[in-house]
Amino acid sequence: MEIKEGESLIFLPDISGFTKFVTQTEINHSQHIISELLEIILNANEIGMEVAEIEGDAVFFYKYNEIPTPAKLFNQVKRMFLDFHSQIKLYEARRICNCGACTSAVGLTLKFVIHEGNFRFINVNQNKKPYGADVILAHRLLKNNIDSKEYALFTNNNINIKHSDFLPVTQGSENYEGIGQVQFNYIELAPLKKKIVAIPDRKIGNLEKEPLTLETLVESPVNEVVEMVTNLELRTSWNKEVDKFEYVKNRVNRQGMKHICVIGNQKISFETVTNDFGDNKVIYGEKTNQFPLVKNFTTYFIFEKSGNDYTKLTIELHMTPLPVIGWMLVPLFKKKMKVEMEKTLRAIKSICENESFSLVK
Repeated sequence: MEIKEGESLIFLPDISGFTKFVTQTEINHSQHIISELLEIILNANEIGMEVAEIEGDAVFFYKYNEIPTPAKLFNQVKRMFLDFHSQIKLYEARRICNCGACTSAVGLTLKFVIHEGNFRFINVNQNKKPYGADVILAHRLLKNNIDSKEYALFTNNNINIKHSDFLPVTQGSENYEGIGQVQFNYIELAPLKKKIVAIPDRKIGNLEKEPLTLETLVESPVNEVVEMVTNLELRTSWNKEVDKFEYVKNRVNRQGMKHICVIGNQKISFETVTNDFGDNKVIYGEKTNQFPLVKNFTTYFIFEKSGNDYTKLTIELHMTPLPVIGWMLVPLFKKKMKVEMEKTLRAIKSICENESFSLVK
């Protein structure tokens, strides 16, 4: 076992705010959301820190035998915090799902513990990991008496830079069993939120005066039917016409996301959109301009609660025929699409009402 030691940096960004959820859909979505946010944090590492490991909702960064200046540490905190909350704001503005995880994502928070100390490395399954009393202390500091959910805690008592983006540095201390009294400084991060840029308008699909419309009643809760339709990992269970779906995995589908349907040698790109069909409805749309004969082709799935644990599912097909040839052939195209829509509704209804089917993928 190789052993080293030196004055080094431990940097712990920690996400919190999710509660425990009951349904599998909510559990899956919370995992996907946290995974995406952890990637945001990892990609925002601009001072060359190493990753010891990802610890649930936190990342254990370190920098061995080097302590960045306070200014660099402040700027690193700022970058991660703004990237994190920009993603949260974008996600909230573009979400489709109304499950507990998706609706509470806007309340997620981010705090930091930045500790300077000595540690050694141990090799565990050929992975080098920091080890020692200062590593333990840094993790213990995540639990403290600071009356705030979003802050950067520094154990360096010389942190005294006046940064215009933050509130003044505040002193604090905490008594830990087996360690004793620990002094620290911290800064509130809430003032940074004023720097987050506005989110562009929603991704809206087109609406035609006479769409092709079909509906069915599904004996299953709305969130489960929404998950069946919007989760691309489940798409092949009810859409048998497509040979393959290409998409970013482990993401909760939302407005602006794109996927590709592969049918034989043809690839058709779709973008997730929404629209306004009235209150108390969940709207999921898929838009493409790659179909022949028509343009602005959008399929809307409209989900509405009906009684106890029933969902009224409506499919509306909105499309604009191309001049001349499109006007002539679009009636035949609509006839074919009506058959496909009927098959789609039957398949979704059958799977959602099958008690043995699980949304777990």
